[in-house]
Amino acid sequence: MTKRSSIWLLGLGLFAALAVSGFGRPTSGWMPSATFAVGQAVRAQTPVPLPNPPSIPPSESTAPENTSPLERPADFELEQVPPADGDTAGLTLGEGAYSEPGQFQIGTIEGYTMAVTAGIPLFESPDRSLAYTALSKRRANPRVLADDELVQLVLETLDRGENFQTGGVISTAPGEILMNWTASIKDAPITGKVLVRQIDRQVLMLVVSATASGADKVDAAISVLSETLQVAPTDRAAL
Repeated sequence: MTKRSSIWLLGLGLFAALAVSGFGRPTSGWMPSATFAVGQAVRAQTPVPLPNPPSIPPSESTAPENTSPLERPADFELEQVPPADGDTAGLTLGEGAYSEPGQFQIGTIEGYTMAVTAGIPLFESPDRSLAYTALSKRRANPRVLADDELVQLVLETLDRGENFQTGGVISTAPGEILMNWTASIKDAPITGKVLVRQIDRQVLMLVVSATASGADKVDAAISVLSETLQVAPTDRAAL
């Protein structure tokens, strides 16, 4: 266990606490609170939604049948592929799950320790090379968000770390994406993935992070934990 590893894990806990401070509030749209304002470059790439135009009677001319679809933003690419069934790398689920009533529940990996920072859990591997947490945001309506909206939600929520950068994005299901990301804390590199899943009005995030020595277990953690990321019942007794 190095001092550098301790620094990044502390940073991850604070990072998650900052993220969750804007979560859990109902909103009329998908954007999180203004606390998570993204940089001007990202903001400029996000078009402002316009009201629906008034109905116009159809004209005599018809539109070409082979109209090219609009292209997605250039800063990420999406592929419709099934979730990866990765090797679990020896990771197994423990008994029970951590639950925040009315928000989310997430499984616990056997042997991992848990600490709660600002109301969110931070799970750490015994050698502290891998950690994960979960977040949730409640929306005012159940409209299924498009993939690019989910990507922007990740940026608005997690783009607070030093040298935070997004990587490849995979659409795993309607209202669900898996995104790679990298960052650094005190010059210590961090790699990870975030699974974003919308269930009705709740948008859930599973954030997995690792040092260089734990990077090969990130996919395994996602595979083991993916199905456990669910909306928690309001009453703990219902679990």
